[in-house]
Amino acid sequence: MSLPNLPQKDNYRREVRTEWGGINLNENAGDGELIEAVNMSSREYPLLANSRLRSGNPYSGEFTSPFIFRGNLGALYIDDDAVKLSCPIGDGPTLDMRTSQASDAQCVSMNKQLYIFPAKQSTELYSSSVYDMEATWTGRAAFTNGTYEGVAAEANTISAPGLTGNWPFKAGDAVKISGSSNANNKTAIIREVDNTNKQLRFYENTFVLRDGWSYFCESALSAGTYYFSYPNEWGALNFTLTAAAAAGSWMYLSANGSAVIVTPPTGSDYSCAVSSGSGGTKLDFENPGPVLVSNMKLERTVPDMDFVFVNENRMWGCKGDTIYASKLGDPLNWNVFDGLSTDSWTASTGTDGDFTAGLSFQGYPTFFKENAVFRVFGDSPSNFALRKSLINGVARYSSKSVVEIGDTLIYYAPCGFVQWNGGVPRIISGPLGLAPGKRYAATALKIHAGTDTVRYYVSTHIQEYSPEYDTDLPQRHDYVYDTRYGTWHELEFENSWELYFAHDSASCYMLNQQMNYDPETYEYDPKVYVYNLLYLSGVPDTTTDWRVTFADSTRYYKTSLTGSESKKGVLRLLIRCRLAGSMKVWIAYDGGEFEQAAEFGGDDGLPKTSRVVPLILRRCDFWQLRLTGTGDAVIYSIAVEKYGSEWQQA
Repeated sequence: MSLPNLPQKDNYRREVRTEWGGINLNENAGDGELIEAVNMSSREYPLLANSRLRSGNPYSGEFTSPFIFRGNLGALYIDDDAVKLSCPIGDGPTLDMRTSQASDAQCVSMNKQLYIFPAKQSTELYSSSVYDMEATWTGRAAFTNGTYEGVAAEANTISAPGLTGNWPFKAGDAVKISGSSNANNKTAIIREVDNTNKQLRFYENTFVLRDGWSYFCESALSAGTYYFSYPNEWGALNFTLTAAAAAGSWMYLSANGSAVIVTPPTGSDYSCAVSSGSGGTKLDFENPGPVLVSNMKLERTVPDMDFVFVNENRMWGCKGDTIYASKLGDPLNWNVFDGLSTDSWTASTGTDGDFTAGLSFQGYPTFFKENAVFRVFGDSPSNFALRKSLINGVARYSSKSVVEIGDTLIYYAPCGFVQWNGGVPRIISGPLGLAPGKRYAATALKIHAGTDTVRYYVSTHIQEYSPEYDTDLPQRHDYVYDTRYGTWHELEFENSWELYFAHDSASCYMLNQQMNYDPETYEYDPKVYVYNLLYLSGVPDTTTDWRVTFADSTRYYKTSLTGSESKKGVLRLLIRCRLAGSMKVWIAYDGGEFEQAAEFGGDDGLPKTSRVVPLILRRCDFWQLRLTGTGDAVIYSIAVEKYGSEWQQA
């Protein structure tokens, strides 16, 4: 009979690890990777350290879309069912906004103004007024001859003597004209605005007129006989009004002098016969030459856009398959096409799908679809060129995942989180265990991201299977990715409802919105804690809880600390650390519950030192180690003393 060989010794070994990476949620987690790293960070990489999160500045209110304007943090929030704008937080006025889609709102700064979409409104910081970007005027006016730069010009003027106040337009505005004859329903550019004479002037021969002379009724005219005298071959002529002419009506004399056409403020024209002679009340037909009177509507419009940003002193935006660029330096005008370098610009890609994001990247307007990226090159409308790259773009509803760090963009694509610098995107979310069947709940608009200039912070709701409800439900996860080391860690906040971010080149903020439930009133009390991410890694913390769990011994220590694939035992640990608070050591055997093995530190913390953790001798197939703590902590090394024999062939 053959017996198995017996081991010659107990095979005790001591192995030490001094370097760690980030989390790896896959089964292939290797040496130095963690299956759980909550409120940990890479600030002391490659050592283990907490994230040093500290309590943020509390602010009451329910945030929906934060923004930064000239380095000041502001936010849209909901109060008494009204969407309001706070700029900046804790200082300055509260402005009522028209938009009812606060979660989709975007705030864009340009030329000392703040522009809000989709409301299409603007305001200046510290001002109490909100203005509409679009402008409309409707009323009775006449197309007439006029002047341009002080010289007589034909068919170039819109005159509205009955206008109260000033025109809502400025020189250089492109206005859409409607309600007039077909020939004059067009988009034209205003060249001069005369608020004294209530005139808008355009280039010569912009309009088509009717031959004659005009008169504007400053006050109502009753039915009766009137006469007028004009210095021409007709001499004095008179006519009889068969019906009263209301104030604001226009009259004009036809070219052959046969009739006076009365155009009331509303309704149809009617005419009166003209005869020679004089009598009745005298009227002065003041505007010689052709004229055309009508009810008309003038509009300066801004296109509907899903994503808006500023690049090279132009505002850019997109919606559907169309890209828009405003007039140079003028975000109120999007329809100016003069053939100049300052013109507006628009283009369609002619490809399937809608745009999913848009921003200025590396100095170029950049627009994303799920399967393509479009960039606009050139410095003026005459040489703008649209270039397409068929690569993984931003996933639908994930525009708020896009963050620029250095010369690289990080965003959520259909294949997961990617890093892109203009070439081929590189997938970086492999350690998070993303798979085609494990998609983020992007349709709920629950992906928000920000940066502290080197780290990528992202708050997500991921679709995960719930055994309780037997369906996929969104689960909240907040991650931090360090672009320097390629490591992921997870954040965890108590009573956190949502994370929002606002950032520019000077400031980086994270807003932790908490919904504290009041059981007496059955209501939630919204409160937001504001963190400046630029200072998170430099301020010691004694209050934040953290947790790190190593992969089991058959995975995590598979190279340096494995020892054996058969039964093994752990005798003790030697942990070198520095603590500002306390730390507990936990161990679990063969997938069982974690048991506390030791506790270090306390209110006074622990200076840099080593601590021995004796363990109950227990043979197992695999074991896991977990560390939990509160406050600032750095783990320099972990030494494991264990025993185990290789399996023997019988």
